[in-house]
Amino acid sequence: MLMGTGPYLNTQIQLQFPAIIHQTAAQLALRALLSLPGEKKAPPFASVQQAPAEPYAKFIDRLWAAIPDHLDLTVESKSSVFKMLSFDNAKANTRNILVTLPRTALVEDMLERVQRADQSRQPDVVAQDCQRFAFTVPSINKQAPEKRYEWLVLPQGMRNSPTLCQLYVAWALEPIRTVWCNVIVYHYMDNIWFGRPECFQDSDLKFIWDTLEAKGLKIAPEKVQQKQPWLYWGWKISDSTIRPQKVDIATMLHNLTDVQMFLGNIQWGRHIVWITNDDLAILLPLLQCRSAEPQITLTNDYRQALSQITSKVAAGTACRHIADVALSFLISNHVSHPFAVLGQWQKGKGENKGRQRQKQYQEDATDTNSMGNRSSISDTGDGKGGMIGQHFQVLEWIFLPIQPKMSVQTRAEAIAELVREGCSRSIEIRGQEPGDLPGSTQDHLEWCLQQSMPLQEAVLDYMGLVHSQTPKGPLWHDIRSYKWQVAPRLLSRPVVGRTVYTDAGGSRKAVRVWYKNENWEKYIILGETGDSLQTLALSAVVWTCQCWMHKQINIVSGSLYFVNVVKWIEDALIRQTKRDRLLSLFLPLRDAIQGRTAPYCVIHIHSHQFSIGLAEGNSRADKLVSMVTAGPESDFTHARVLHEMFHQNAKGLQRMLGFTWTEAKGIVRACPSCSHRGPGLGLGISPRGVKALEVWQMDIMHVPEFGTKRYVRVSIDTCSKFIWAKVQEKKHFTCVDI
Repeated sequence: MLMGTGPYLNTQIQLQFPAIIHQTAAQLALRALLSLPGEKKAPPFASVQQAPAEPYAKFIDRLWAAIPDHLDLTVESKSSVFKMLSFDNAKANTRNILVTLPRTALVEDMLERVQRADQSRQPDVVAQDCQRFAFTVPSINKQAPEKRYEWLVLPQGMRNSPTLCQLYVAWALEPIRTVWCNVIVYHYMDNIWFGRPECFQDSDLKFIWDTLEAKGLKIAPEKVQQKQPWLYWGWKISDSTIRPQKVDIATMLHNLTDVQMFLGNIQWGRHIVWITNDDLAILLPLLQCRSAEPQITLTNDYRQALSQITSKVAAGTACRHIADVALSFLISNHVSHPFAVLGQWQKGKGENKGRQRQKQYQEDATDTNSMGNRSSISDTGDGKGGMIGQHFQVLEWIFLPIQPKMSVQTRAEAIAELVREGCSRSIEIRGQEPGDLPGSTQDHLEWCLQQSMPLQEAVLDYMGLVHSQTPKGPLWHDIRSYKWQVAPRLLSRPVVGRTVYTDAGGSRKAVRVWYKNENWEKYIILGETGDSLQTLALSAVVWTCQCWMHKQINIVSGSLYFVNVVKWIEDALIRQTKRDRLLSLFLPLRDAIQGRTAPYCVIHIHSHQFSIGLAEGNSRADKLVSMVTAGPESDFTHARVLHEMFHQNAKGLQRMLGFTWTEAKGIVRACPSCSHRGPGLGLGISPRGVKALEVWQMDIMHVPEFGTKRYVRVSIDTCSKFIWAKVQEKKHFTCVDI
């Protein structure tokens, strides 16, 4: 009840005040009541405190159980006391959380706020585990060693760390690995795989059971798999093959999020079921949406690609690795996306121990209509290299990224990247590199090893056999249908034929110039919308290659970038750039060069001799695309411009341009940079130092500690290599005694 000056005893007047005033008055009255000294002791519920490690929910339950036992309080007073003590008797950390709530908040709101804060709190890491949660901070420009920091708490919201779980399971499996050295033991979290050539007996299972149970890990009997097919992390494994489990991949794509989830779900198994880059390239335009909200319309091409991918996932298989058979790495020169096959050759007459596995595999791989199910190549032809009557069993397919790392990636660079990926994957599977690398023709292989530095680096330390022998079979027939280019049509030396000069300028036009029948011909190309200086120069090169596809030509350009592009783009992989105009020029240029029947040469020129040799045509092309057209300049003006660039001496100008000695000296003396320079000392040899006691090198050192004789002159006799030092009061040359 409210007390004070005024008619507060009237109930009608008290009802006019807000409820918060009544609650505040009740809390103040209760605190005053509890603080009054008297013979009675404080009620027992007032001493209920939250323990340091006690959850807030348990503390509230304990507090509410103590308040109803006090008979002196009414029901309304008990609620007010319960709310007040829920805040006052809580520990300091809890009060810091509750202080953000309004005064009208209920106890249920207080409990929800504390529980939410506990969920977002980062639990502490045990001291001995801190070293496993560490990160380094590098210094700027490597000025100092990197600083290493250890986590004191786990990431937000993480109650148990996968790293700690892995370490604990590894610790529990350590006795088993020690006893069974030849058994393969894989574990990820709580999924454990045991593998060996022999079958596991009941005694072996009991040993595993007892060892793990002694470490606190219990095995569920219903999860033990002893017979094939074994199911492990999404894979269905038999004695000879491995394939994905029955998975449901959502192909109803409505927006960008659905497309991203679909492509992410198939990445884990594409190297087993042979989902090529061509299969995925059809779906790449669906990823170009800038927002996740717009709806996606699937055309027939998209639906067909999705159907082909899902069929490969459902029917695709791969062989299991045979321990006593070497690995082989086959490379396919696909037109748009080269790929490779990592597998093993297995004899078909029972010489290998894996004959039963091969028979089982042949039963699994009877579907020849599905390309995703082709994981065996049967050689029935007269192949070379001892491969007659053998079966090539596919272990994995190796693909390059769909988009090359560079705008233009040469074919040899892509093959070198495949070789590195294949050798690295072979080491992961078997512990050693493949036994052989077949796949290319002999002429192309020799040319690539001579001309391609990346391929040389890829096979530099390879100890296996690099050859061009190819097996027979239905799958290999598809693989070898992609032809290898023996040598490019580009020559490093000029050819006998027409010389064409190309250039582009800021006037939004490109030009090509060539000499024909004692006259200079020209062709000007006007720029399009979105053209830049880069695309204009490339369009001139593309037009030149398309015009003379069956004649020998020499292309001269002042852009080193496009000279290199023309050299690399033949039979190269092209990245899908963001600039559509640049991509629309790269593709026609590659097609024009691939369709050529005559050799050609590309020359880079950056000469300032405007009227001599190849520079004459280059100068004409520059003038045609320049924004300012000037009249013919005199020889004297040309000489002054040339001297401002290179600052030649008078004799050089006389020889270069045919001026008289007086005219050449006048040009040099008129130059502000060269006029104050003397003729120099010439290039003669000084006679000093040839004989003994003829000093050649001297220097002075200042040593203030020597007082008046602080000048120390160091002299070297070049003939005898004798060095001596002398202190003196002055540093003049005349004070030196030789």
